[in-house]
Amino acid sequence: MPDAVPDVPDAVPLSGTGGGSAAVRVSLAGTAQAPAAARQFVRKALADWEVPRAPSDDVTLLVSELVTNAVVHAGTSVLLECRYEDGTLVVQAADRHPGRAVETRAAAAEADGGREMHQGHGLRLLAALAEEWGVTYRRDGKTVWFRMPCGPGAGGDVAAG
Repeated sequence: MPDAVPDVPDAVPLSGTGGGSAAVRVSLAGTAQAPAAARQFVRKALADWEVPRAPSDDVTLLVSELVTNAVVHAGTSVLLECRYEDGTLVVQAADRHPGRAVETRAAAAEADGGREMHQGHGLRLLAALAEEWGVTYRRDGKTVWFRMPCGPGAGGDVAAG
């Protein structure tokens, strides 16, 4: 029997949206169930915003990777925020571990004497699929974010909820 997807807390609409923009956020526990909950959360938001299916699939994959990285490497809860405005989606995944830098596979391999790393390809996917991405560091944690065009010209059918 497959693992059940945990209940996803309701999206919290953010103030200050309007004029064709929307934003929601959710706090996810730092558990193995967080990536599945994040996928379910983002799929619903994208369907509500009528984002085409092709970019929705890419966004869902990237959200899963960001939340997985936060849970595995930071070991904290994750605040996931999605903003949609004028056909562009911005996603942020914030953890609460200030001491862990986001490290690229190349930098990690170089620091480890060139040995192949056991990590996945999350940041490579981010670089390949997102229009733009980055990391914002704070005293109390960090946020990994990406921006992706998802408007009607992005292609595909509207995502299902």
